[in-house]
Amino acid sequence: MKFLILVLSLVTLLSCSGSPKNVGDNSLSGVIVHSTLERDCVYTIKVFENQKVYFFDPINLETKYMKDGLKIQFQHRPLRIKNRCDKANPISLTFVKKL
Repeated sequence: MKFLILVLSLVTLLSCSGSPKNVGDNSLSGVIVHSTLERDCVYTIKVFENQKVYFFDPINLETKYMKDGLKIQFQHRPLRIKNRCDKANPISLTFVKKL
């Protein structure tokens, strides 16, 4: 029984990870956009994909990434909350790195 608990604890510990070391296929590249317009979010991420443009509203964007024109690679999860601005969908960033 103690061995089983030890093995389960070890598996749980090893399966937990902080931020991903290697960004996989589920990452996107985008550009930070700063806006001062009234109905815009202050900072959004502009993504070009398949000849379309998308905007995301990252609710947890760190200050070090709040630079207009900064190119980033990121992973995210969508949020089911009311949009804070007209053009961008709210997301929570799970991984970000400068390009």
